[in-house]
Amino acid sequence: MMRDTGVLSRLAGWGASCRVPRKRWWLVAVALVMVFFLFTPKAEENACIHNTTFFGAAVIPHNCDSVSMVNELGDIGGYLTEPNVWKGRPLYMLSGYALGQALMPITKPVWTLLLKRNSEAQSYKKSFGKNFHLHVAFILFNMVIVFAAARYAIFLSGLKTTQLTAIALAISVASVDLVEGFLYVLHTSLFNYVSAIGAAAYVAFGITARLRMPLQDALLGVLIGIGVLMYPAIAILVPAYIVGIVYGHWVLDHKGDGRQSLLAHVVLFGVGAVALPVLWMLLNSYVLATSTYATASEYGQFAWPLEALRNGTMVETSVTILVNYTQVLVSTMKIELSLCAVAGFVLVALGGRNRGTILKDPALFCLLIAALGVLGFNYLQGLYEPRMFMAVLALLYIAIARLSYLLKQEKIGFAALGGIGVFQLVDAALNLSLQYS
Repeated sequence: MMRDTGVLSRLAGWGASCRVPRKRWWLVAVALVMVFFLFTPKAEENACIHNTTFFGAAVIPHNCDSVSMVNELGDIGGYLTEPNVWKGRPLYMLSGYALGQALMPITKPVWTLLLKRNSEAQSYKKSFGKNFHLHVAFILFNMVIVFAAARYAIFLSGLKTTQLTAIALAISVASVDLVEGFLYVLHTSLFNYVSAIGAAAYVAFGITARLRMPLQDALLGVLIGIGVLMYPAIAILVPAYIVGIVYGHWVLDHKGDGRQSLLAHVVLFGVGAVALPVLWMLLNSYVLATSTYATASEYGQFAWPLEALRNGTMVETSVTILVNYTQVLVSTMKIELSLCAVAGFVLVALGGRNRGTILKDPALFCLLIAALGVLGFNYLQGLYEPRMFMAVLALLYIAIARLSYLLKQEKIGFAALGGIGVFQLVDAALNLSLQYS
């Protein structure tokens, strides 16, 4: 009997098409990390934290902030016109609301199916099921941020996506405690990744400003304005861009544009960056008669520098707060910082003659400025929650990958980042995230 070679060849072709190309292995790795976080330990329910458990294992948590955001989204008119703590993030709130409404035809039957097949889910408050579409929408936002952060991390490192070191970098970036704690929470905390890695990108944009038309930099400014209306801390991208301009113009001697042209870049960029946030604040102040950034006034953010200035104790207060802030940083990220320090020392020690390239590398400079920007912003902010500075770890991991690439020690880089990734995953499996502890 003759074989149906046509069918067999088609099946073989179909099987081949199902294989994941090597250039996408990093993406699969990040996706697996995110699925893994569904099953890591969560805190017991209390007045602020509620866990929705599916099939006795997978858990989607939500906290007081999640409830507050959902309540505001239940009355969009009231959210826009009345005072509330989420007023400074209108594009985030409205985008999530719009995406949630679009997803409702899908999420509603899915939730119904989960209720039928998972009796444990029925014990949870009806409000979660009623707003399931919103939770899914904002979780999708969070997932996009993690994928984008991992991909840009690989790009900035200089590695190819097919290299094992790049995959290890993606896993380490995707498994930071910040991601574990907030990936499945309706919250803006993962935008700290956008602030940190975005700052590195904008330093690079500043360095390369001479290669663009000034109007293109105006568009880069508008993107920041949009970002600020998603998460106010994205404002640190503005000074990051300015530092890049200075570095490229004077340190790298990119003076071909001339000062007049450079000034046009800066002015148009600045106008683009502040236009939308200023318009939103003016609308709230003079039309709606509400405050825009109630969270800052409620928690006293950025208050201590002004108070110290009024009291004439700026030097003493700055030093005291810096010491306390450093202690919080070290105690929160002690193991990760130690691993990064050891990895960096080994890489530089084995770098040989290429060590001189470290000080001249623009990518490492971008990462350094981004880290200083995030830490400086949080230091002045005065509210030292881990979620506000933990994204700096991702910058350190990218720096390790970049060093391994520059110094031609990619095996060391893979070992370091692989070890960090494994540590973070094991820690997630054994211990509560800082979000829940």
